[in-house]
Amino acid sequence: MSDAPRLEPASAASLERLVAWVPDAEAAVRWGGPAMPFPLSGHALAAHLDFVAPQLAVPGALARPGNSWWLMQDDQALGFGQLFFPEPGRVHLARLIITPQRRGERWGEQLIARLLQEATRQHSLQRATLRVYRDNLPAWRLYQRLGFAEPQCDGEVIALLTCPLA
Repeated sequence: MSDAPRLEPASAASLERLVAWVPDAEAAVRWGGPAMPFPLSGHALAAHLDFVAPQLAVPGALARPGNSWWLMQDDQALGFGQLFFPEPGRVHLARLIITPQRRGERWGEQLIARLLQEATRQHSLQRATLRVYRDNLPAWRLYQRLGFAEPQCDGEVIALLTCPLA
């Protein structure tokens, strides 16, 4: 019998897992943003996500150790995501990804639920936000099922979705 899925903190050494999940430059940008380097390596990801010493980090990188998480079941990494707290009462979910071999099995729901549990454990929150490409229909459907909605349509390629938590 499998263990229940759980969150585990990501470390710089564990980021090598993500390399195979992001197959090309377009996927790297869609997952990690326009500054995401490609080809990916664990070292490049650690530098971009600011897991290394500040003098070696990419300027403007947002992540810090402690806000990057793996969704694990048994010893298998199923997903990855990050938590940011840009203002009081709000958590922003970022760089959400499920291993390609397990997509379509609703692990995204598990990842987001556990990330939100962790976020509310750390802070008092009223809402969660995330960004999604408008043409990423599987992600749109997932986020809508979980209560995320677009406050207003602005016609951009990427939408900011909000979900009330309180």
